[in-house]
Amino acid sequence: MIRRRFFQHENARDSVPRAVDEELEFHLSTRVDALVAQGWNSEEARREAERQFGNVDGVRGSCIDLDHERVRTNNRMNLLHELAQDFHYAWRLLQRNWAFASAVIIMLSLGIGSNTAIFTFVNAVLLRPLPVANAKRLLAIGDPSQVSSMSRGDPITQLISVPMYRALRTDSVLGPELLASGLAPRLSVRATEGQVDVEHPRARIVSGNYFHVLGVRAALGRTFDAREDGNGSISPVVVLSDAYWTRRFNRDANVVGRTIVINGTGFTVVGVAPEEFFGEIVGQPQDFWLPLATQPILSPAQPLLESADASWLLLLQRVPSGLTLSQAQSSLTTRIRVWIHDHNTDTNAKTSEVVISSGERGFSRTRKEMAAPLAVLMAGVGLLLLLVCANVANLLLARGVARGREMSVRLALGARRGRLVRQLVTESSLLAVGGALGGILVAWGGIRLIIAMEPNAGPSSIDFSLDPIVLLFAAVVAIVSVVFFGLIPALRASQVNLATAMRGTIGWERGRRGVPGIGRIGLNQALVAGQVALSLVLIVSAGLLSRDLRKLETAETGIDQAHLLTVDLDADGAGYHDKRLAVLAETMRRETSSQSGVKSVSYSESGLFSGRSMQVTVSVPGFVTKNGEDINAGFDAVGPNYVKTIGARIIVGRDIDEHDVAESERVVLINESLARVFFAGRTALGATIKNGNSELRIVGVIADIKDNALSAPPMPRFYVPYLQNASSTPRNLIVLVKSTELGDPGKIGPLMRSTVKRVDGSIEVAGIASVAVRMERSLSGERSLMRLALALGGLALLLAAIGLYGVMSYAVSRRTNEIGLRMALGADRSAVLRMVFGDAMRLVLLGVAIGMPACLALTRLLGSQLHGVGAIDPVSLIGAVVVLCASAALAALSPAVRASRVAPMRAIGM
Repeated sequence: MIRRRFFQHENARDSVPRAVDEELEFHLSTRVDALVAQGWNSEEARREAERQFGNVDGVRGSCIDLDHERVRTNNRMNLLHELAQDFHYAWRLLQRNWAFASAVIIMLSLGIGSNTAIFTFVNAVLLRPLPVANAKRLLAIGDPSQVSSMSRGDPITQLISVPMYRALRTDSVLGPELLASGLAPRLSVRATEGQVDVEHPRARIVSGNYFHVLGVRAALGRTFDAREDGNGSISPVVVLSDAYWTRRFNRDANVVGRTIVINGTGFTVVGVAPEEFFGEIVGQPQDFWLPLATQPILSPAQPLLESADASWLLLLQRVPSGLTLSQAQSSLTTRIRVWIHDHNTDTNAKTSEVVISSGERGFSRTRKEMAAPLAVLMAGVGLLLLLVCANVANLLLARGVARGREMSVRLALGARRGRLVRQLVTESSLLAVGGALGGILVAWGGIRLIIAMEPNAGPSSIDFSLDPIVLLFAAVVAIVSVVFFGLIPALRASQVNLATAMRGTIGWERGRRGVPGIGRIGLNQALVAGQVALSLVLIVSAGLLSRDLRKLETAETGIDQAHLLTVDLDADGAGYHDKRLAVLAETMRRETSSQSGVKSVSYSESGLFSGRSMQVTVSVPGFVTKNGEDINAGFDAVGPNYVKTIGARIIVGRDIDEHDVAESERVVLINESLARVFFAGRTALGATIKNGNSELRIVGVIADIKDNALSAPPMPRFYVPYLQNASSTPRNLIVLVKSTELGDPGKIGPLMRSTVKRVDGSIEVAGIASVAVRMERSLSGERSLMRLALALGGLALLLAAIGLYGVMSYAVSRRTNEIGLRMALGADRSAVLRMVFGDAMRLVLLGVAIGMPACLALTRLLGSQLHGVGAIDPVSLIGAVVVLCASAALAALSPAVRASRVAPMRAIGM
């Protein structure tokens, strides 16, 4: 008789296959017995039973798979149930210890929030693509940072001339999808009928296919089309941005068809761009767009459509679907090289490398300026997050020691160590979630605080919102933080020794290795030493940036900025061009010179620290550079007594004077840097330099000055007489006034306004500012970086002090009996104080020793941001060490005093 064994689950690994085999054998045996009873012999009955049963192996496999699936389902359900239990238990535990949880969440919020805030800037400035269709298929031709530049002379590859652009458009494959964009001149606009004061909005001059190539449709009306790619005789039209439409026309739908007056000419509004479209330049929102063919209408004194020597456009190429990006780039490179070679006046000159890059993120001068500072800040907030994690890990380690009896009881009752670790990690994860949510709030407030630090920054097209990418970054940072601060304390807390824990003392399975104590470097002390090391890096970086800013603010500029005032006149808006502009410049100089309080007056095209810069290619007959490339030099058109007025020094020769007019010999002043390039070892006075087709005789060499950026070294530069170039230079006129008294030259601002009104009431004063104020504004980026670095350094110092205080307090509490015994045996309070302070200083010095190499390595990141001091600055290093030691002394003061007041009899239990 066969006894049936019911299907059952056992713990042995092969129990399921064995049970299935037994069950199948039971059914087969039952069938065989029935067939034998019918008269079949045993072998035939067995074969017939197997035939009737079917595929035994298949049934066996199916049964095993079903059981495995059942087990997996049960395990998943059990895991979810256990996770729910872990969550509820952790939530109740943190509620009971709300002070501890709040402290941890606040610290995590600072760490995660600072990282998220800076990453928001990184994402907005460096990573986010243009809000256009399929931006990945765009190529940028030209230097993406030169969004408002112009170069005169032989063709270059950083900027494109209109004739070169037209030649590239002839390509049957790439040409139709190639757009051009350039800076519009200063615009004087009256947008509404009867508007008295003109405004100066920002605009781009673009090709007629601009919106088509970018795939941007008008929100109202239409955009440009082939009609706007005419030869200048077209009807002037304009497309408004959504922001300008809202600000100026209050979103009036009837704006299409209206006429606005731009530089004295009526332009018809044909459409409004969508709200999300700010243009192709990140960080510089446009108020409207004008067709390229209208450039001569906007600047009749300087038409550029036929000028091959005027490079001022940037191009975007949308690559057709049949070509790869590399194929399109190769084709464009070849065509640009050929065109430049054919139009270069110096046939022996070497063509510079063609600048073609991804156009996915558009053009941006802001991106180039902020890339290095953002890299520095990301490194800084990353170190701050490590500090936060180390501090939280220290708190969790101390808390794990306090929960040693709880862990031992749970282990004694059968809990697995993995189960305990998971419970502790769940608690850490809850803290991290709270820190992430708090971090988003910190990031939101931090972004607005950073933006508020630059009230004069002006409007920006950069979207600093917390988009999904930023929120995902915050989540990833929170997860990584859990790994850093939660996992090690969880593993440590689960390794309690049951015997010692149940006796009432806390220990770990591997002896006294992990018992924190003064004089030993345990895990807690190692974390504090690491915090000190990280703090050293941040404090030194903040010190370097602070000292560098101070050096820049007090740097020698070569000009007398304390007495100088700049008056920017909108002469173009009042119709002053060519000879009329020269007459106006001289009239303003004479009228201003006669006023009281004025020592000297001149004028120039670019001014001082105005943000404008112009470059041209220059050469000297008979001189060839080593690499054969053209020499680019900055230039400015200046008035009589320019060097005297700005307070510069003439090394040799003379200043520009009243006799340097259009009818006289064409002359030039050069600076030391340009003289070193062309005339090293020989005199430059009387020599000739060539600018395009013009030959200029050098009448003076002036000392290098800083007139546009304090952080940049002087570049080769030359100065031509304004009165000789009034018909060929851009139409800006900036009057430079030197006051007689030291102080604020801006006090004569009202006098200048009345002088301008007396000369011509139709001329608008676009801006009046002292050179000292302009210099201060030019350092706004360095000042913001320094402030953020100081904030990070201060937080780092605070966190390091908190960590040191926690470790010293815990160590003192662990050694209460020992300290009491020492005092009972005769040790005085000063000895205990020295012992505690000595241990704190040892941790600080250990952290300094660890952090010094890291500090020297990381400060190399600051290389591009340092101009007045070196990356290795002894003052900053020594200052940081002193500050850390002082903060450590303050942090150890309370635990030391508490230790010195331990009652000996109480400490030893009597």
